[in-house]
Amino acid sequence: MRLTKLSLSGFKSFVEPTEFQVEKGLTGIVGPNGCGKSNLVEALRWVMGETSAKQMRGDGMDDVIFNGTSTRPARNLANVTLKLNNSDRKAPAQFNDSDEIEITRHIERGQGSSYTLNGLEVRARDIQLLFADFATGAHSSALVGQGQVNNLINEKPSKRRKLLEEASGITGLHARRHEAELRLRGAETNLERLQDVIHTLDIQLNALKRQTRQATRYRKISDNLKKWEAKLLYVRWLQAKQFEVSIEERIKIASSDVQKCSENTAIATNERESYATKIPPLRIIESECATTLQRLTIEHEQLDDEERQVNTLRNSIAQNLIQINSDIEREQALSKDAEEAIILLTEEYDELFQISELDDDTESKAKSKQDSLRDEVNKLESEISILLESVISTEARQNDSQLRKDELNSREIRLRDEHKNITEETQKNEDDEEKNIQLTQAEQNIHTANQDYVKATIEAEETTSQLKIAQNEERQAKDTLQLLETKGERLHAEARAIKGLLGQDTDDSFQSIVDNIEVDSGYENALGVALGDDLQAPADKNAPIHWAIPSQKLVLSDLPHGIEPLSKFVVAPNELSKRLSQIGVINEHEGSDLRNSLLLGQRLVSREGSLWRWDGYTVKAGASTPAASRLKQRNRLSELSKEIKESDSECEEARSLFKLAEQKVQKATHDMETSLETATKAGHYLNKARDLKSTLSEEAATRLTRKEALAENFVRVENELAETLSEKIKLEEEIAELSVNVSRRQSLEIKRAELDQLRLDLEKETRIYENTVRELSNRKERLVKILSETTVHKQQAGLAVQRLSELGKRKIIAEQDKEELENKPQTIAAKRKLLFDQIANSETERNEAADNLAQAESILESAERELKEKEANLVSARELFIREEGIHDQSKQATDMAKNQIRERLGCSPKDIVNNYGINDDNIPEDADEIEIKIQRLTKERENIGPVNLRAESEANEIETQIETMKTEQKDLEAAISRLRQGISDLNREGRERIIGSFTKIDEHFQSLFTKLFGGGHAHLEMVGSEDPLEAGLEIMASPPGKRLQTLSLLSGGEKALTATALIFAAFLTNPAPICVLDEVDAPLDDTNVGRFCSLISDLVDITDTKFIIITHHRMTMTKVDRLYGITMEEKGVSQLVSVDLTEAEQWRKTV
Repeated sequence: MRLTKLSLSGFKSFVEPTEFQVEKGLTGIVGPNGCGKSNLVEALRWVMGETSAKQMRGDGMDDVIFNGTSTRPARNLANVTLKLNNSDRKAPAQFNDSDEIEITRHIERGQGSSYTLNGLEVRARDIQLLFADFATGAHSSALVGQGQVNNLINEKPSKRRKLLEEASGITGLHARRHEAELRLRGAETNLERLQDVIHTLDIQLNALKRQTRQATRYRKISDNLKKWEAKLLYVRWLQAKQFEVSIEERIKIASSDVQKCSENTAIATNERESYATKIPPLRIIESECATTLQRLTIEHEQLDDEERQVNTLRNSIAQNLIQINSDIEREQALSKDAEEAIILLTEEYDELFQISELDDDTESKAKSKQDSLRDEVNKLESEISILLESVISTEARQNDSQLRKDELNSREIRLRDEHKNITEETQKNEDDEEKNIQLTQAEQNIHTANQDYVKATIEAEETTSQLKIAQNEERQAKDTLQLLETKGERLHAEARAIKGLLGQDTDDSFQSIVDNIEVDSGYENALGVALGDDLQAPADKNAPIHWAIPSQKLVLSDLPHGIEPLSKFVVAPNELSKRLSQIGVINEHEGSDLRNSLLLGQRLVSREGSLWRWDGYTVKAGASTPAASRLKQRNRLSELSKEIKESDSECEEARSLFKLAEQKVQKATHDMETSLETATKAGHYLNKARDLKSTLSEEAATRLTRKEALAENFVRVENELAETLSEKIKLEEEIAELSVNVSRRQSLEIKRAELDQLRLDLEKETRIYENTVRELSNRKERLVKILSETTVHKQQAGLAVQRLSELGKRKIIAEQDKEELENKPQTIAAKRKLLFDQIANSETERNEAADNLAQAESILESAERELKEKEANLVSARELFIREEGIHDQSKQATDMAKNQIRERLGCSPKDIVNNYGINDDNIPEDADEIEIKIQRLTKERENIGPVNLRAESEANEIETQIETMKTEQKDLEAAISRLRQGISDLNREGRERIIGSFTKIDEHFQSLFTKLFGGGHAHLEMVGSEDPLEAGLEIMASPPGKRLQTLSLLSGGEKALTATALIFAAFLTNPAPICVLDEVDAPLDDTNVGRFCSLISDLVDITDTKFIIITHHRMTMTKVDRLYGITMEEKGVSQLVSVDLTEAEQWRKTV
């Protein structure tokens, strides 16, 4: 399968439809930075199934759509199409029906992307697997992008395994294994869930079975409870009906009592009315007397109140006079105090005012003395600061010099020790010839181990090939054996079926006579229709139904017209000889003519199966008869016996061949395992030899480097020691000069003492000045306060004068009120005496009227009491009558209610209960309470059952059906899991075989390409990290010319790039891809290495069918390509593609 053309439209900067022809050989792509060269490579990756937007240098997959420029609008969709030549028909089966495959990936903004293959929509997974099977794809190592070489250098060995997998052609295998593992995990998860569901359903089923038993018990108790409730309702209705009849008799008696009491009540009422007319006049007289007495009593009480008010008012006036006199004395005292305070404040103000006139002069003197001392302190501080700076600077220099001197002393000691050590180590390293001999021996060992490894590898390949041949032979033998066994089983099954059909209608204890008959081919139908079921009878005399030899005395007639008897075509026992001799065989068309000539007991048959009997019984040809069928089956059984013998013989022969093939496979497997083990051991020995040689080479290089370093260090130490001694002498002279600094330090201490004394004096004067200022401030505040206090006392004196005037007026008014109340008590005493006499006369009149009224009311009360007794008797009689009527109504309601309850709850009348529920007088308890107790017990028993699921039985059946279905699904899942595990195991085995087989090849290619790129040196690959080839990483050991063997990470930048390039092409040569893209791979290489790189690419073009595309900025690379594509961006943000075929151009130039 070969790539032929890449088409783009709306993809990134390629807004216009663009076609890129993928031709054979080396195609170059050039252009300035940012013009869209890498967009072309990304389009190829994208159409191959890239799913990561970051790999497309975007935040989302919509970023691959042209996003517009200042002059062009954005597009909403993009298409990339890749055409493949499939003339060799190596594509997967589902895509292998045409010579050309066209893959298109379409994306619409906000809608996602889709894939089509030859116009049919397919999955992204299908496209990825298609390219993976051909060692290419979006993440293939054959598409070498910018920085990918550097990434390969920095990756861990486990990440480099991807190259080995692509070289082994198991990338698609990995994808399929990953898909199978996902399916396996999904199936296992589904199986676990299904088991959990089945377990849950089992629990639910057990619970439902318990609920079913509860529901059965619940229904039984409910039926019993309903029967007892019917009994209770019937008893209640019966009792209510009986009570209703007894109440009707009691109503009649109560009605008679009411009529008698009504007559007695009417007589008592007339007597009471005659006494009641005498009471009102007496009551009026008594009321008038009582009113007069009440008025006189009220007037007497009002005089008492007036006397109390007068006394209270007199006491109040006396108290007011006392309070007024007290207030006058207090106000006079306040006025006097205010006048005295005003005099004292005036004297204090005059005294303070005279003192304050001298305050400004006192403050000025204190301030002047303080400022003078502060100036002296500042001046002395400035002098001390200058002197201190000089002293500190000198001391710092002196300390630095001393520290430097100590350092130089230490340095001198260290250098002398180092000089001694270098001298000793130089003498010690002069004697290392033994190490060089070991290195030479290690190189010889590597050569020998490499030869052994190559030999063992060749043997392993041969044994692997022999194993494959043996496996093919075994597979063919197995297929042949299976076909023969299938054929034998089919024949045996047919024979068993025929034997079963032949033996099902006979007694196994006796052999049918048909088993001793041999019939010519073609006469089975004739014999079957002639004898019918008689053929199943045995010839054994002991059988209840059997054939016996006919008597010799029996004389039979010959068949008419010379017809041949059936005995001529059938070999049968003597018991059938007479019967067969009377059966003639004729042609089908002769039957109708010859049947009339048959004698008693004779019959005619045809080979087709027709029968004409002497008595007119006729069977036409084609009518199915059991006897004919059994005869055909017996003949078929004979044929099957022969075929079974032949089949068993062939199976035994095939089985022997299969066992022989198995033995060959076992021997080939053993030989392969032995050779692989030998190759593995040889590889281990080779790796150990290489490791030893690498270690010795490193040690030798280390020794050489150390020797050179010791020589350089010896010269360096001698120079540093001389410099140290010279600098030490200069420092000693400088330290001597700086010793004069002691006198400056003494002068500084004297000035500091003077400064401290001046600061004490300044502090003292400052305190004096602050006290003076504080006293002046307090004096001013006191003068202001005195003025304020004087104003307040003057206001208080004026208010006291006003209050004294008001108190004088109040005192005059109180004395006048006191004089008016002095004669009031005598007037009140005279009025009280007159009222006492009037009250005594009024009480006598009122008592006489009350006595007369009481006598009349007593007689009336006696009449009313008698009337009440009569009325009470009437009320009692009426209440009894009414109560009885109410009870009668209640009893009737109770009867109706009981009847309605029966109708509502049982759906029948009380009389029907007896028939519906089998109730009679013998099984009905007289006490309803006894029935209620029974009902309560049954109700409690039903309630104790708890909640009941009445649908439990149907639900249990449904769950049982679900469990059976799920168990079937469980078996299917377990079978699927077993198949998936077997499939994954087969994929792993195939992957290991491929990796082991391809590792040697890629290592050989890598060694060859490394030597070619570097012009010498050697390198090899190692599988590290795991014993399992599928998990092992790929480590690169490289030794450029003139350098020791080391890992890739220790090489220089250019060496790393060339080594990684050699590894990529080694994997490529092991399993060439249809296309290889190199995006600025030559960027980190110098001109010499670029030449080697281009030469290598040219060789690869010649030895493979791969189409190479290289993006470059290097002129030397441009000269090596067969055709050159240029990508320009004349319009900002829009890429355009132009091409030149350099081979055709060169030919044209030569012709011109």
